[in-house]
Amino acid sequence: MKSSDFFNSKRKKEFYQLLNEQFGFEGKLDLEFYEGKDHKIYVINRETAEYDISKLHVNVMGLYIGKWKYGFRCSIEGAQLIGPLSSKNIFEISDGLLNIWLRGHDTSVNTDLEGFVLIKNGFDFYGCGKIKEGILFNFVPKIRRLH
Repeated sequence: MKSSDFFNSKRKKEFYQLLNEQFGFEGKLDLEFYEGKDHKIYVINRETAEYDISKLHVNVMGLYIGKWKYGFRCSIEGAQLIGPLSSKNIFEISDGLLNIWLRGHDTSVNTDLEGFVLIKNGFDFYGCGKIKEGILFNFVPKIRRLH
């Protein structure tokens, strides 16, 4: 990991703008962002970002919040961070569909939403899915699915 992988103020502004356009995100996170391999975005607290890790062999550190490619696809933790501060592209999923979705299945939905959406049930955010032509596609990693 290089210091150049950390977002500078211009890159943070672009990222927040993308989140605003895609999810209606309003706010700032008191975290530092950096981009790992394959356009994966991680966050760490500011104090950790100040450590000199140039002499260490660090592949990854922090919390994976999503992938920035053709829009932003949130991880489960990313949805939980940005969801409460977001106002659009939020799909309110019923308890029954949530159970199916958390088991890793794609499911038919009745909505006008298209593209990446935050999955919400009640006050909780469960991750990110993609809706295309009335199908909610699942991105829950296999290891984290319900059995």
